[in-house]
Amino acid sequence: MTMGACLKKHVSTLKVIQQLEAGEYSDVIKEIDELDVNPVGKDPAGRTPFGVACRKGQATVVKHFLEGNHKNRITQQYRSLGLINNCKGETSGDVVKLLLDDSYGVVADIHYFDKDTISTALHECVRKRSNMNPKQLAERAMVVGVLTKAGANLYVISQGFNLTSLLHFPS
Repeated sequence: MTMGACLKKHVSTLKVIQQLEAGEYSDVIKEIDELDVNPVGKDPAGRTPFGVACRKGQATVVKHFLEGNHKNRITQQYRSLGLINNCKGETSGDVVKLLLDDSYGVVADIHYFDKDTISTALHECVRKRSNMNPKQLAERAMVVGVLTKAGANLYVISQGFNLTSLLHFPS
């Protein structure tokens, strides 16, 4: 690949990531196809178009990546991180159900390790819920149910979390 072609691919990746981050979803699939965007191409911050689409809860974009021209580039590791990213971010039940579809090989109890923490999708889904409205909390509660039904273990939840506090909404 020439230097110019490599730069063009990088700029295309950045453009799609910026569109996803800004919530500009209407033309993003068209851009992905026209620019031949690599779903796991990284920007300088290490973000990928696939990971951002998962975090932003964009099931249509995630599905397009999983079934599109570059689907073989999205390894099980990226799909599993997509599940965790979704639960860290907007938490879309549609994205969680899509990623847990048997054909994609994502395990609900996947563990993510970084230098400071061990995390799971379930843990990420339930840990950050301040400043959420009842609709967002209900979506997360539904995702907790999907994850536990798919085999995610509750024992990974730590820091004194009480599951009933997520599922109880004041009237």
